[in-house]
Amino acid sequence: MALEFDAVVPGHGEVMPRARVQRLSDYLTALETEVRTAKLTGKSEDQAAAEITLPDYPLRAVLFISSRETSVRAMYRAVR
Repeated sequence: MALEFDAVVPGHGEVMPRARVQRLSDYLTALETEVRTAKLTGKSEDQAAAEITLPDYPLRAVLFISSRETSVRAMYRAVR
């Protein structure tokens, strides 16, 4: 987001305007924060997947996200 641009042509899917790219970035940041918090408080992957909902980011508003559970589980495995 540090670069100036109006749109992004992703490797798949439609051209995304800057606002959509920012929304996706914000979602991933919020997801990472929630997953890190869950891990730090000792929650299992299953607990995190069941409890993390991110109501400010309905899936229809976030591109390339198959399901909230899939996203939480992928992030849980990715963060240390």
